[in-house]
Amino acid sequence: MTAPDPPDDRSQPGATSARGERNVAVGGEVRDSTIITGDSNTIIFGSRPTPARVPWRIIGPLVLLLIAAAVGGYLLYPRPTPTMTGDLNVAVAEFGSLDAQGAAVESADARLLSESLYTTLNEQLQAINQPAASPQQRFEVQVWGPSRVGRIGGASAEARATAAEQLATRSKIHVLVYGYLQLQSGAVSFTQQFFLRNLPDNPELEGQHELGRSVPVRSLDDPSSRQQLRDSLTGRTHAFAEFVIGVSQYTNDKFADADVHFKAANADPQWDDASGKEVLYLFMGYTAGKLGNLEAARAAFGRALAIDAEFARAYLGLGETQLQASLGQPEACTRATANVTGITDAIKLFQRAQTAATQPLRSNVTDWSKLSLGRAYLCLSQADAGDYWGQAESQFRSVIADYDSGNESARDIAADAHSNLGFVLLPGRCDPARDAKYRAAAQEYQRAV
Repeated sequence: MTAPDPPDDRSQPGATSARGERNVAVGGEVRDSTIITGDSNTIIFGSRPTPARVPWRIIGPLVLLLIAAAVGGYLLYPRPTPTMTGDLNVAVAEFGSLDAQGAAVESADARLLSESLYTTLNEQLQAINQPAASPQQRFEVQVWGPSRVGRIGGASAEARATAAEQLATRSKIHVLVYGYLQLQSGAVSFTQQFFLRNLPDNPELEGQHELGRSVPVRSLDDPSSRQQLRDSLTGRTHAFAEFVIGVSQYTNDKFADADVHFKAANADPQWDDASGKEVLYLFMGYTAGKLGNLEAARAAFGRALAIDAEFARAYLGLGETQLQASLGQPEACTRATANVTGITDAIKLFQRAQTAATQPLRSNVTDWSKLSLGRAYLCLSQADAGDYWGQAESQFRSVIADYDSGNESARDIAADAHSNLGFVLLPGRCDPARDAKYRAAAQEYQRAV
Protein backbone atom coordinates (compact mmCIF):
# COMPACT_ATOMS: atom_id res chain seq x y z
CA MET A 1 0.00 0.00 0.00
CA THR A 2 1.49 3.25 -1.10
CA ALA A 3 2.09 5.85 1.58
CA PRO A 4 0.20 9.06 1.07
CA ASP A 5 2.18 12.00 -0.34
CA PRO A 6 3.37 14.43 2.27
CA PRO A 7 1.32 17.50 2.50
CA ASP A 8 2.44 20.32 0.15
CA ASP A 9 3.56 23.27 2.24
CA ARG A 10 3.21 25.65 -0.68
CA SER A 11 0.08 27.69 -0.62
CA GLN A 12 -2.44 26.53 -3.12
CA PRO A 13 -4.14 29.01 -5.37
CA GLY A 14 -6.97 30.53 -3.52
CA ALA A 15 -5.70 29.23 -0.17
CA THR A 16 -5.87 31.38 2.87
CA SER A 17 -2.75 31.92 4.98
CA ALA A 18 -2.60 31.87 8.71
CA ARG A 19 -2.68 35.70 8.64
CA GLY A 20 -5.93 35.61 6.67
CA GLU A 21 -4.23 36.76 3.46
CA ARG A 22 -4.76 35.09 0.11
CA ASN A 23 -1.58 34.15 -1.77
CA VAL A 24 -1.75 33.60 -5.52
CA ALA A 25 1.38 32.09 -7.13
CA VAL A 26 1.74 32.88 -10.82
CA GLY A 27 4.21 30.76 -12.83
CA GLY A 28 6.46 28.64 -10.65
CA GLU A 29 9.43 29.21 -12.94
CA VAL A 30 9.34 33.00 -12.72
CA ARG A 31 12.69 34.08 -11.26
CA ASP A 32 11.95 37.69 -10.49
CA SER A 33 11.05 38.44 -6.93
CA THR A 34 8.71 41.32 -7.66
CA ILE A 35 5.90 41.69 -5.18
CA ILE A 36 2.60 43.33 -5.92
CA THR A 37 0.57 44.18 -2.89
CA GLY A 38 -3.03 45.10 -2.48
CA ASP A 39 -5.10 45.96 0.56
CA SER A 40 -5.04 42.37 1.88
CA ASN A 41 -3.71 40.15 -0.93
CA THR A 42 -0.13 39.55 -2.06
CA ILE A 43 0.80 38.28 -5.51
CA ILE A 44 4.31 36.87 -5.65
CA PHE A 45 6.17 36.34 -8.91
CA GLY A 46 8.79 33.70 -8.35
CA SER A 47 10.04 32.67 -4.95
CA ARG A 48 9.32 34.78 -1.88
CA PRO A 49 12.30 37.22 -1.36
CA THR A 50 14.43 36.89 1.70
CA PRO A 51 14.76 40.16 3.64
CA ALA A 52 18.29 41.60 3.30
CA ARG A 53 20.32 41.74 6.50
CA VAL A 54 22.05 45.09 7.21
CA PRO A 55 25.84 44.57 7.65
CA TRP A 56 26.18 46.70 10.78
CA ARG A 57 29.70 45.45 11.45
CA ILE A 58 30.80 47.26 8.29
CA ILE A 59 28.42 50.22 8.24
CA GLY A 60 28.90 51.12 11.92
CA PRO A 61 32.63 51.93 11.69
CA LEU A 62 32.04 53.81 8.41
CA VAL A 63 29.39 55.98 10.02
CA LEU A 64 31.70 56.72 12.96
CA LEU A 65 34.50 57.59 10.55
CA LEU A 66 32.25 60.00 8.64
CA ILE A 67 31.13 61.67 11.88
CA ALA A 68 34.75 62.06 13.02
CA ALA A 69 35.70 63.59 9.65
CA ALA A 70 32.78 66.02 9.83
CA VAL A 71 33.69 67.13 13.37
CA GLY A 72 37.36 67.50 12.39
CA GLY A 73 36.43 69.56 9.35
CA TYR A 74 34.23 71.81 11.45
CA LEU A 75 36.97 72.40 14.02
CA LEU A 76 39.76 72.90 11.49
CA TYR A 77 37.85 74.91 8.91
CA PRO A 78 39.20 78.47 8.95
CA ARG A 79 36.67 80.92 10.34
CA PRO A 80 36.61 84.67 9.83
CA THR A 81 38.70 86.50 12.43
CA PRO A 82 36.49 88.52 14.79
CA THR A 83 37.01 92.21 14.08
CA MET A 84 35.96 95.33 15.92
CA THR A 85 33.56 97.62 14.12
CA GLY A 86 33.43 100.86 16.15
CA ASP A 87 34.70 104.30 15.25
CA LEU A 88 37.11 103.86 18.17
CA ASN A 89 38.12 100.30 18.98
CA VAL A 90 39.75 99.72 22.36
CA ALA A 91 40.75 96.29 23.67
CA VAL A 92 42.04 95.35 27.12
CA ALA A 93 43.98 92.08 27.02
CA GLU A 94 44.30 89.69 29.92
CA PHE A 95 47.27 90.81 31.98
CA GLY A 96 49.92 88.20 32.70
CA SER A 97 53.11 87.61 34.61
CA LEU A 98 56.72 87.31 33.44
CA ASP A 99 58.56 84.20 34.58
CA ALA A 100 62.25 83.95 35.45
CA GLN A 101 63.13 83.69 31.72
CA GLY A 102 61.06 86.74 30.81
CA ALA A 103 58.25 84.83 29.11
CA ALA A 104 54.60 85.81 29.59
CA VAL A 105 52.58 83.30 31.61
CA GLU A 106 49.14 83.18 33.18
CA SER A 107 48.54 84.93 36.51
CA ALA A 108 45.29 85.01 38.47
CA ASP A 109 46.27 88.28 40.19
CA ALA A 110 47.13 89.94 36.88
CA ARG A 111 43.90 88.71 35.30
CA LEU A 112 41.86 90.35 38.07
CA LEU A 113 43.74 93.61 37.46
CA SER A 114 42.86 93.54 33.77
CA GLU A 115 39.20 92.86 34.49
CA SER A 116 39.08 95.79 36.90
CA LEU A 117 40.78 98.12 34.43
CA TYR A 118 38.50 97.01 31.59
CA THR A 119 35.35 97.73 33.58
CA THR A 120 36.52 101.17 34.66
CA LEU A 121 37.94 102.17 31.27
CA ASN A 122 34.77 101.15 29.43
CA GLU A 123 32.64 103.21 31.82
CA GLN A 124 34.90 106.25 31.46
CA LEU A 125 35.08 106.10 27.67
CA GLN A 126 31.31 105.92 27.32
CA ALA A 127 30.82 108.69 29.90
CA ILE A 128 33.18 111.05 28.03
CA ASN A 129 31.73 110.26 24.61
CA GLN A 130 27.99 110.57 25.38
CA PRO A 131 27.82 114.22 26.52
CA ALA A 132 29.54 115.42 23.32
CA ALA A 133 28.22 118.77 22.16
CA SER A 134 26.85 117.49 18.86
CA PRO A 135 26.12 114.17 17.11
CA GLN A 136 29.06 114.90 14.82
CA GLN A 137 31.41 114.89 17.79
CA ARG A 138 30.00 111.62 19.17
CA PHE A 139 31.14 108.34 17.76
CA GLU A 140 30.76 104.67 18.51
CA VAL A 141 33.26 103.44 21.09
CA GLN A 142 33.64 99.66 21.12
CA VAL A 143 35.55 98.05 23.98
CA TRP A 144 36.59 94.40 24.26
CA GLY A 145 37.58 92.87 27.57
CA PRO A 146 40.15 90.27 28.67
CA SER A 147 37.83 87.30 28.25
CA ARG A 148 37.46 88.10 24.56
CA VAL A 149 40.93 89.42 23.78
CA GLY A 150 43.03 86.83 25.63
CA ARG A 151 46.59 87.27 26.83
CA ILE A 152 49.44 88.74 24.78
CA GLY A 153 52.06 86.02 24.95
CA GLY A 154 55.70 85.84 23.97
CA ALA A 155 59.07 84.79 25.32
CA SER A 156 60.55 88.30 24.95
CA ALA A 157 59.48 91.94 24.84
CA GLU A 158 59.96 91.97 21.06
CA ALA A 159 57.86 88.84 20.65
CA ARG A 160 55.06 90.32 22.75
CA ALA A 161 55.10 93.58 20.80
CA THR A 162 54.91 91.59 17.57
CA ALA A 163 51.99 89.55 18.93
CA ALA A 164 50.21 92.76 19.97
CA GLU A 165 50.74 94.25 16.52
CA GLN A 166 49.40 91.14 14.80
CA LEU A 167 46.32 91.00 17.02
CA ALA A 168 45.58 94.70 16.59
CA THR A 169 45.99 94.48 12.83
CA ARG A 170 43.88 91.32 12.52
CA SER A 171 41.02 92.58 14.71
CA LYS A 172 41.13 96.26 13.64
CA ILE A 173 42.00 97.46 17.15
CA HIS A 174 43.10 101.07 17.54
CA VAL A 175 44.26 100.92 21.17
CA LEU A 176 45.33 97.60 22.71
CA VAL A 177 46.14 97.68 26.45
CA TYR A 178 48.21 94.96 28.13
CA GLY A 179 50.56 94.55 31.08
CA TYR A 180 52.62 92.17 33.21
CA LEU A 181 53.60 91.48 36.78
CA GLN A 182 57.29 90.74 37.25
CA LEU A 183 59.37 89.47 40.16
CA GLN A 184 62.96 90.72 40.18
CA SER A 185 65.41 90.51 43.08
CA GLY A 186 62.59 89.63 45.44
CA ALA A 187 60.52 92.72 44.48
CA VAL A 188 57.27 92.64 42.50
CA SER A 189 56.36 95.34 40.00
CA PHE A 190 53.71 95.89 37.35
CA THR A 191 54.31 97.38 33.88
CA GLN A 192 51.43 98.60 31.73
CA GLN A 193 51.72 99.13 27.98
CA PHE A 194 49.49 99.88 25.04
CA PHE A 195 49.80 99.42 21.30
CA LEU A 196 48.46 101.85 18.72
CA ARG A 197 47.50 100.47 15.32
CA ASN A 198 45.24 101.23 12.34
CA LEU A 199 45.67 105.02 12.66
CA PRO A 200 44.77 106.39 9.20
CA ASP A 201 47.39 108.77 7.81
CA ASN A 202 49.31 108.76 11.09
CA PRO A 203 51.48 105.63 11.07
CA GLU A 204 54.38 107.53 12.64
CA LEU A 205 52.54 107.31 15.97
CA GLU A 206 51.78 103.60 15.77
CA GLY A 207 53.63 100.95 17.74
CA GLN A 208 54.12 100.11 21.39
CA HIS A 209 53.95 102.79 24.08
CA GLU A 210 54.83 102.55 27.75
CA LEU A 211 52.23 103.86 30.17
CA GLY A 212 54.59 105.07 32.84
CA ARG A 213 57.29 103.45 34.89
CA SER A 214 56.80 100.10 36.58
CA VAL A 215 54.54 100.27 39.62
CA PRO A 216 56.12 98.63 42.70
CA VAL A 217 54.01 96.13 44.64
CA ARG A 218 54.88 95.39 48.23
CA SER A 219 53.42 91.86 48.26
CA LEU A 220 50.83 90.04 46.18
CA ASP A 221 49.99 87.99 49.26
CA ASP A 222 48.85 91.13 51.03
CA PRO A 223 45.24 92.16 50.17
CA SER A 224 46.06 95.77 50.97
CA SER A 225 48.95 95.80 48.46
CA ARG A 226 46.78 94.29 45.75
CA GLN A 227 44.12 96.92 46.39
CA GLN A 228 46.70 99.71 46.22
CA LEU A 229 47.87 98.41 42.84
CA ARG A 230 44.30 98.30 41.51
CA ASP A 231 43.70 101.83 42.80
CA SER A 232 46.91 103.04 41.14
CA LEU A 233 45.88 101.63 37.76
CA THR A 234 42.22 102.61 37.81
CA GLY A 235 42.85 106.01 39.40
CA ARG A 236 44.30 107.43 36.20
CA THR A 237 41.75 105.67 33.98
CA HIS A 238 39.72 108.84 33.43
CA ALA A 239 42.81 110.68 32.20
CA PHE A 240 43.76 107.75 29.98
CA ALA A 241 40.20 107.64 28.60
CA GLU A 242 40.46 111.35 27.69
CA PHE A 243 43.76 110.57 26.00
CA VAL A 244 42.25 107.69 24.01
CA ILE A 245 39.33 109.85 22.84
CA GLY A 246 41.88 112.47 21.83
CA VAL A 247 43.84 109.90 19.79
CA SER A 248 40.66 108.98 17.94
CA GLN A 249 39.91 112.63 17.14
CA TYR A 250 43.50 113.17 16.03
CA THR A 251 43.45 110.25 13.61
CA ASN A 252 40.22 111.62 12.11
CA ASP A 253 41.88 115.01 11.48
CA LYS A 254 39.79 116.70 14.18
CA PHE A 255 42.82 118.32 15.69
CA ALA A 256 41.01 121.04 17.65
CA ASP A 257 38.78 118.42 19.33
CA ALA A 258 41.83 116.23 20.00
CA ASP A 259 43.57 119.17 21.64
CA VAL A 260 40.61 119.62 24.04
CA HIS A 261 40.77 115.99 25.20
CA PHE A 262 44.56 115.95 25.50
CA LYS A 263 44.45 119.08 27.65
CA ALA A 264 41.72 117.48 29.80
CA ALA A 265 43.95 114.45 30.32
CA ASN A 266 46.86 116.75 31.17
CA ALA A 267 44.79 118.55 33.78
CA ASP A 268 43.80 115.35 35.59
CA PRO A 269 45.78 115.23 38.87
CA GLN A 270 45.73 111.41 38.85
CA TRP A 271 48.10 111.34 35.85
CA ASP A 272 51.43 112.80 36.90
CA ASP A 273 54.67 113.05 34.97
CA ALA A 274 56.04 109.88 36.57
CA SER A 275 53.13 107.81 35.24
CA GLY A 276 53.90 107.71 31.54
CA LYS A 277 52.86 111.24 30.72
CA GLU A 278 55.57 111.65 28.10
CA VAL A 279 53.31 109.86 25.60
CA LEU A 280 50.59 112.45 26.27
CA TYR A 281 53.05 115.30 25.65
CA LEU A 282 54.11 113.54 22.45
CA PHE A 283 50.55 113.65 21.09
CA MET A 284 50.05 117.18 22.34
CA GLY A 285 53.14 118.19 20.37
CA TYR A 286 51.97 116.58 17.14
CA THR A 287 48.50 118.08 17.58
CA ALA A 288 49.92 121.57 18.09
CA GLY A 289 52.01 121.09 14.97
CA LYS A 290 48.93 120.10 12.95
CA LEU A 291 47.19 123.25 14.21
CA GLY A 292 50.16 125.34 13.04
CA ASN A 293 51.31 126.26 16.55
CA LEU A 294 54.95 125.25 16.24
CA GLU A 295 56.00 126.96 19.48
CA ALA A 296 53.43 124.94 21.46
CA ALA A 297 54.65 121.83 19.66
CA ARG A 298 58.25 122.53 20.69
CA ALA A 299 57.17 123.05 24.28
CA ALA A 300 55.22 119.78 24.39
CA PHE A 301 58.08 117.74 22.93
CA GLY A 302 60.41 119.46 25.37
CA ARG A 303 58.21 118.39 28.32
CA ALA A 304 58.30 114.82 27.06
CA LEU A 305 62.11 114.93 26.95
CA ALA A 306 62.19 116.44 30.44
CA ILE A 307 60.55 113.23 31.68
CA ASP A 308 62.67 110.89 29.54
CA ALA A 309 65.78 112.44 27.99
CA GLU A 310 66.22 109.30 25.83
CA PHE A 311 62.71 109.30 24.34
CA ALA A 312 63.37 108.73 20.62
CA ARG A 313 59.86 109.65 19.50
CA ALA A 314 60.13 113.08 21.12
CA TYR A 315 63.40 113.80 19.27
CA LEU A 316 61.74 112.76 16.03
CA GLY A 317 58.77 115.08 16.69
CA LEU A 318 61.03 117.94 17.71
CA GLY A 319 63.08 117.46 14.54
CA GLU A 320 59.93 117.53 12.39
CA THR A 321 58.85 120.76 14.07
CA GLN A 322 62.27 122.31 13.45
CA LEU A 323 62.27 121.20 9.80
CA GLN A 324 58.78 122.58 9.14
CA ALA A 325 59.78 125.91 10.66
CA SER A 326 62.90 126.07 8.46
CA LEU A 327 61.59 125.10 5.00
CA GLY A 328 60.64 128.65 4.15
CA GLN A 329 57.52 130.46 3.01
CA PRO A 330 55.72 130.91 0.70
CA GLU A 331 57.86 128.55 -1.38
CA ALA A 332 59.80 125.88 0.46
CA CYS A 333 63.44 124.92 0.02
CA THR A 334 64.60 127.79 -2.15
CA ARG A 335 67.85 129.71 -1.79
CA ALA A 336 65.92 132.79 -0.72
CA THR A 337 63.52 131.22 1.78
CA ALA A 338 65.14 128.14 3.35
CA ASN A 339 66.68 128.48 6.81
CA VAL A 340 69.84 126.43 6.33
CA THR A 341 70.85 126.63 10.00
CA GLY A 342 67.41 125.48 11.11
CA ILE A 343 67.46 122.54 8.67
CA THR A 344 70.90 121.57 9.94
CA ASP A 345 69.56 121.60 13.51
CA ALA A 346 66.67 119.37 12.41
CA ILE A 347 69.17 116.90 10.94
CA LYS A 348 70.93 116.69 14.32
CA LEU A 349 67.61 115.97 16.06
CA PHE A 350 66.79 113.18 13.58
CA GLN A 351 70.22 111.65 14.17
CA ARG A 352 69.65 111.89 17.92
CA ALA A 353 66.35 110.04 17.53
CA GLN A 354 68.28 107.15 15.98
CA THR A 355 70.69 106.85 18.89
CA ALA A 356 68.28 107.52 21.79
CA ALA A 357 67.98 104.65 24.24
CA THR A 358 64.18 104.65 24.53
CA GLN A 359 63.20 103.10 21.22
CA PRO A 360 59.58 101.89 21.39
CA LEU A 361 59.15 98.43 19.91
CA ARG A 362 57.47 98.06 16.50
CA SER A 363 57.47 101.85 16.06
CA ASN A 364 59.96 102.11 13.15
CA VAL A 365 61.53 105.22 14.67
CA THR A 366 64.77 104.48 12.82
CA ASP A 367 63.06 104.32 9.44
CA TRP A 368 61.03 107.46 10.13
CA SER A 369 64.25 109.24 11.13
CA LYS A 370 65.97 108.14 7.92
CA LEU A 371 63.04 109.34 5.83
CA SER A 372 63.13 112.71 7.58
CA LEU A 373 66.91 112.94 7.16
CA GLY A 374 66.51 112.28 3.45
CA ARG A 375 63.90 115.03 3.16
CA ALA A 376 66.16 117.47 5.04
CA TYR A 377 69.15 116.69 2.80
CA LEU A 378 66.90 117.03 -0.23
CA CYS A 379 65.77 120.47 0.91
CA LEU A 380 69.36 121.62 1.45
CA SER A 381 70.26 120.49 -2.06
CA GLN A 382 67.28 122.28 -3.60
CA ALA A 383 68.22 125.44 -1.72
CA ASP A 384 71.78 125.24 -3.18
CA ALA A 385 73.19 124.94 0.34
CA GLY A 386 75.46 122.12 -0.83
CA ASP A 387 75.46 118.87 -2.74
CA TYR A 388 73.45 116.57 -0.48
CA TRP A 389 71.75 114.55 -3.21
CA GLY A 390 73.85 111.48 -2.44
CA GLN A 391 73.03 111.62 1.29
CA ALA A 392 69.33 111.98 0.54
CA GLU A 393 69.38 109.02 -1.88
CA SER A 394 71.24 106.88 0.67
CA GLN A 395 68.65 107.53 3.39
CA PHE A 396 65.70 106.77 1.11
CA ARG A 397 67.29 103.56 -0.17
CA SER A 398 68.00 102.43 3.39
CA VAL A 399 64.29 102.75 4.28
CA ILE A 400 63.29 100.83 1.14
CA ALA A 401 65.81 98.08 1.90
CA ASP A 402 64.35 97.60 5.37
CA TYR A 403 60.86 97.16 3.94
CA ASP A 404 62.08 94.86 1.17
CA SER A 405 63.84 92.69 3.75
CA GLY A 406 60.49 91.79 5.32
CA ASN A 407 59.52 94.66 7.63
CA GLU A 408 55.89 94.89 6.49
CA SER A 409 55.10 97.55 9.09
CA ALA A 410 57.40 99.97 7.20
CA ARG A 411 55.18 99.88 4.12
CA ASP A 412 53.94 103.48 4.36
CA ILE A 413 57.43 104.79 5.13
CA ALA A 414 58.84 102.92 2.13
CA ALA A 415 56.13 104.38 -0.12
CA ASP A 416 57.21 107.91 0.88
CA ALA A 417 60.84 106.93 0.38
CA HIS A 418 60.12 105.67 -3.18
CA SER A 419 58.36 108.95 -3.99
CA ASN A 420 61.22 111.08 -2.69
CA LEU A 421 63.80 108.85 -4.36
CA GLY A 422 61.98 109.36 -7.65
CA PHE A 423 62.50 113.10 -7.25
CA VAL A 424 66.19 112.63 -6.45
CA LEU A 425 66.70 110.53 -9.61
CA LEU A 426 65.20 113.11 -11.96
CA PRO A 427 67.98 114.22 -14.33
CA GLY A 428 69.29 117.71 -14.84
CA ARG A 429 68.54 119.65 -18.02
CA CYS A 430 71.77 118.70 -19.80
CA ASP A 431 72.34 115.25 -18.29
CA PRO A 432 73.60 112.86 -21.01
CA ALA A 433 71.91 109.91 -19.24
CA ARG A 434 68.63 111.78 -19.09
CA ASP A 435 66.43 109.08 -20.66
CA ALA A 436 67.70 106.32 -18.39
CA LYS A 437 67.28 108.50 -15.30
CA TYR A 438 63.75 109.44 -16.29
CA ARG A 439 62.90 105.75 -16.54
CA ALA A 440 64.48 105.07 -13.14
CA ALA A 441 62.58 107.98 -11.56
CA ALA A 442 59.30 106.83 -13.13
CA GLN A 443 59.86 103.35 -11.74
CA GLU A 444 60.27 104.74 -8.21
CA TYR A 445 57.11 106.80 -8.52
CA GLN A 446 55.23 103.71 -9.68
CA ARG A 447 56.50 101.72 -6.71
CA ALA A 448 55.34 104.47 -4.39
CA VAL A 449 51.72 104.06 -5.46
